Amino acid sequence: MPITLPPLPNEVLTGFLHDLADFLPHADDLRQFILTHTDTILGIPLYRILPDRLRAGERTAAAEPVAWRLLAASPSQGIAADLARLPSLQRFAIASASVSPNVPGLINLVQEVLHRTCPPGTDFELRLLRMKAAYLELAWLKSNNSAPDLFIPLSSGLPDLNRRETYNADQVFSQARIAAQRTTGFRMP
Repeated sequence: MPITLPPLPNEVLTGFLHDLADFLPHADDLRQFILTHTDTILGIPLYRILPDRLRAGERTAAAEPVAWRLLAASPSQGIAADLARLPSLQRFAIASASVSPNVPGLINLVQEVLHRTCPPGTDFELRLLRMKAAYLELAWLKSNNSAPDLFIPLSSGLPDLNRRETYNADQVFSQARIAAQRTTGFRMP
């Protein structure tokens, strides 16, 4: 069965295209490429688990949707942008963005995840899960049926969780909880 992305809401795509001019000049080749290839933009929902909930042993049920990560690239460079609904604008807008030659490689990593072979009878939706208290960002393969969720670290400050390897919830959350308990009690967004 497949790993899929949820449909990208039109208001998120519209916000991204609207704000693109703030990050890329009008004549920029990357901007022109993105505007003519909007069908290649990847949108992944971004969730977070707050440190206090992670320390309390909570897992994905505590995950809150906070933004959408959009990835768009030409063959040589790209932009990774997090879009959130900003109350001051009453719309989705770019909250942070990075223009880098590394984005095409990141898109290839996402495509690699989307094309992974899954066990028969499983169906997953790709999400991103951020746990700042554990220095961890994961590709979260959220099961759409009775199969357990799977996790692939994209960035990890935890020595026992290697990038691009697949882990189950027990492996991820036991390590993340330990790391979160070592951090200060400051609340991080």
